[in-house]
Amino acid sequence: MAWNSETPRIAASKLLVICFILLSMPWMNVSADSDPYVEMVVTPQQEYYDVSDNVTLQQSVRFEISAHDTNESDSYQIKISLYEEYDIYGVDNRVNSAIYNNLDISISLSNLSSEWFNNTNYSIFAELLERESGEDDFQLIDTVSYSFTVGKTPKVEPDPTLANLEISCDEGWQITQNETRLVYRDQTFVLQCTAQNNNAVRVVPAYILTQHQDAGIVFEINVEDPSIMGNGSTTNFTLEPSDWNLSMKIPNGSVSVQINVSSDGWQSNETNFEINYTIVQEIPDTPSEPVIILGCTDITATNFDPDATDDDGSCEYPPPIPPSCPMCNFTYQIPSQVSVDTPATFSANATLTDGWDYYGGATISWGFVGIIVNGAEVEHTYTSVPTGGTTNVTICVQFISGPENCQEEMITVNLSLAGYISHSSQLEPLSTDAVGAVHFTIEVWGGLAPYSYEWQFADGTTSTNQSFVHEFFETGMHNVSLEIQDARGDTINLGSQVEMIVVDENEGEGTNIDDIQELPIGPDPFGIVFTGGGAIFLSSLIYSNGKKKRNEILKKGQLLAQQSSSSVEDSYWNDSIK
Repeated sequence: MAWNSETPRIAASKLLVICFILLSMPWMNVSADSDPYVEMVVTPQQEYYDVSDNVTLQQSVRFEISAHDTNESDSYQIKISLYEEYDIYGVDNRVNSAIYNNLDISISLSNLSSEWFNNTNYSIFAELLERESGEDDFQLIDTVSYSFTVGKTPKVEPDPTLANLEISCDEGWQITQNETRLVYRDQTFVLQCTAQNNNAVRVVPAYILTQHQDAGIVFEINVEDPSIMGNGSTTNFTLEPSDWNLSMKIPNGSVSVQINVSSDGWQSNETNFEINYTIVQEIPDTPSEPVIILGCTDITATNFDPDATDDDGSCEYPPPIPPSCPMCNFTYQIPSQVSVDTPATFSANATLTDGWDYYGGATISWGFVGIIVNGAEVEHTYTSVPTGGTTNVTICVQFISGPENCQEEMITVNLSLAGYISHSSQLEPLSTDAVGAVHFTIEVWGGLAPYSYEWQFADGTTSTNQSFVHEFFETGMHNVSLEIQDARGDTINLGSQVEMIVVDENEGEGTNIDDIQELPIGPDPFGIVFTGGGAIFLSSLIYSNGKKKRNEILKKGQLLAQQSSSSVEDSYWNDSIK
């Protein structure tokens, strides 16, 4: 769709529009139960459209506008207007507008404007105008609107993150091991620590204690308060030995403490610190011939013997526990849409599942409408479109020494990428040195939308549009080639030939207005092009018509255009609105 610009930013050269003049009014619905109204359906309906400088995405955003419950005895028009920042500037910041006599309109973002600006809000208004029987003027009776912003969806900033706690403990923590000091919870060996919260909010800490080396000592943490107020508040906690082994020499070691903090509305954080301790040995030397005690020395065994000095190989271990979720962490890739006669890849990974190690691995199989294929990554080609356009893909994981799990995913199967080129017969050229022009368009189906187009002409010019007019400057046969690519990367190549001839310039003379009014136009369409300097009329009749007949039909087109737009300022017809 082309628009009549009302802002100086859009150049006049961008307002060249070729459109059909409607020879009859569209059918109007009659309803006695409700007043006429206008409706706008947007597909897809989004708050943001990242379509700046991307014609393909602009064409994919559609606006279906239609009038309902109209009266057969009255006349109707729909006025469509595009505004920039309407909430700020109102109607004074209109970009484009147009009035249509047909009451079912389909347009896209590429039809609304030739240039879109990022971080800018746009509003589309559709106004239903009614002229009652016997009245001269149209009156506004209903309005719908839709607003959106051009640009990428803003990123959501994460919640603020809590700062680490500051931990301080008494220095020089020392434990003395002798025969008289080995008393449970002896306060001599308690380490005093303080945790300071410099965040602006109260935090709830969770303490995790890890002893790096089992040297016969078991430590525990005692916390003063379950939470710490903000802005520098503190709480105290202690680290103390709760148990130790008197029969062995305890080496120096370390204990690590992790404190996780959380608060509503904040990202949690963790503080890690390590405490080293020194063991002072005050135990008499061991006998020269130590007593050997055989037994299981592995602390993880069920029959661990803490008194054993040498392992005798008798350790026993609990059987492994079967996983409660064997399929957890199973991942797969199944395309949501495939095309007929085009290989599609299906892949899955079961090596990270909880059941892989426990059951000793697994095999993967795929079910495609009665066809079973084994493998973690397979290819399958559909040869026809299933009933309803969808089918189920089954993926099964069979653990080697365990259960089998299967699930289904629905995918869409469409036709393979295909299309054909349509073109008009020879048209009158706009350039004085051209021999003629042809309107080209392409119909595409199958594959995966959106599509891109690459037209090639023998004169070296190219185009990426789906529909356009091309001028030829030499007579004879001309080859036209087109490559179509879909969103999946599949391509097809099409070709066409057009023949350009020289029209006899001396054939016939002009026709007066009275003759033109009686001239039947029939099924041959013609269009009107508005430029900055006036109106140029182009006939799309076949080139076998003589110059006289073309001139007569062209003049009739001028007359009809003047009559159709005499009551509406800045209006015109568009061949893309059916």
